[in-house]
Amino acid sequence: MKTTKKKKLRLLLIDTPESSTTKTGSAQPYGVEAKSFLTNFLKGKELAIEYDPSHEKVDDYERVLAYLYADGELVQEVLVEEGLARVGYENGDELYLGRLEKAEQKASAAEVNIWSVKGYVKEYGFNK
Repeated sequence: MKTTKKKKLRLLLIDTPESSTTKTGSAQPYGVEAKSFLTNFLKGKELAIEYDPSHEKVDDYERVLAYLYADGELVQEVLVEEGLARVGYENGDELYLGRLEKAEQKASAAEVNIWSVKGYVKEYGFNK
């Protein structure tokens, strides 16, 4: 009998607002929406991951660090386009950094979700 070991996945290159109260005391604006959107978006889709050669495959918290695809769509790009994530944690050499930055510029210009709150998105996170 084959056993499957569950692992947590950390989506490379993006940062979403906190959806739980553990780190921040309360959910951050658009955190619950980002989590809900992702859960619904992934339902029933074929998932695949891709590692980035410029990053480790596993972080200090035993999370797999990768790009996630749902039916061939780059999930990070979808979240950024929807204004539910910002580009972050980059070293400048990533495979899809330019692509995600373009999606972020588009979402920012359209002022969708996280970009609709003036001063909310910071260089290193979110201003509660």
